Amino acid sequence: MDAGEGGRSKEEDTSKACILPTDCVQEILTRVESSVLSSCRRVCRSWRRLSYQPTFEAIRAERTATAPGFLLGTLNHNVSHSFHDPHSFSISSPLLPCRPQDLRVEAALPPGGLLFLKEVNFVSKFRAPSYYITRLGSPHHRRIPNPKIRSRASWSGIVCGGDGNSSDEFKIVRIYESMQNQRSKNRVCACEVFDSVTNKWRCSADLPYLKLYKNGGAVIKQTTFWMCQYAYMDRSCSTFTIFAFDVNAEQGRIITGPDEAVDLSHWPWKWEMIACEDMLYLVQILEKEMEVWMMTETAGEPPGWERKGRVSFRRLKNHAFAFEDGISDHQVALLETLYREFWCVINKSLPEEFHPFYVQTYIKKLFFFFFIDFQ
Repeated sequence: MDAGEGGRSKEEDTSKACILPTDCVQEILTRVESSVLSSCRRVCRSWRRLSYQPTFEAIRAERTATAPGFLLGTLNHNVSHSFHDPHSFSISSPLLPCRPQDLRVEAALPPGGLLFLKEVNFVSKFRAPSYYITRLGSPHHRRIPNPKIRSRASWSGIVCGGDGNSSDEFKIVRIYESMQNQRSKNRVCACEVFDSVTNKWRCSADLPYLKLYKNGGAVIKQTTFWMCQYAYMDRSCSTFTIFAFDVNAEQGRIITGPDEAVDLSHWPWKWEMIACEDMLYLVQILEKEMEVWMMTETAGEPPGWERKGRVSFRRLKNHAFAFEDGISDHQVALLETLYREFWCVINKSLPEEFHPFYVQTYIKKLFFFFFIDFQ
């Protein structure tokens, strides 16, 4: 046997050895950490389907000794909900020091289950509202110092440290319009960063004036993304852009939208940003369809956009995907994952006939997809 044949046979043996039975793969997936699970879902479509089975999270919560937590609704509605399995363990202390309706979600990190909360709906002239950090599925909470500067028009984002989503080290960034130069032509936005290691807020460098459209931003690794209307100095732009802020470097940058996109300068609420498995997706909500772009980054070049196609809302609602539709296996896996995330961030921009709350009978079919699984 020559070297070429020996090499081919060795590769064939290796490929055959990599094929694992389904029960073995399920045993592995139900024991991995939350930060690793997203990477495992990208291995192949069969692994992805196993991780999305109805009983998967219950088995994984039992084997990893974690409680599955959920964020119900969106940041715009400021609704939070946590779920605990009474059969696995008991919780003696309350989840938060006050009622959930007295708290507002300022920022969230879905993969790690971290919530940045602000106390509201209280009447007191002698103290300022308190701020808390909590992890869904955990009875513990942590009160953090109040920001140095207060502003009603503020936007917040939270990222974890270098150890992944399960790290206890995190940073919070708050961006708000400076009250000192509201009437000035050279308006800027102030920025504050909270570090869990020092337990202090620190003022960062000023940023260009930004008009953010939505409070809830997307978080990918160490960067937070917001949709905004960019207006720097005397120059303004009617089209919306994406503002990316690297929390570690404390630097911001402006990312333009896809060149092929239509109707980019109107109705910014017809667009949604979705962070799905460490990738940023931009979704344009049309009349009966949605068009999907994925942001691509190459070293030394500005970020670009790769068009992923147009999908019917009716097919998404009915979860109707088939191989005969001309969609590749990779596209089907992407749409299945993106579908779950999409229903978690939709708002009134979705056509009423496809909105889950438009008809009461739709709730039973779509209620499952309104849960963001934090474990």
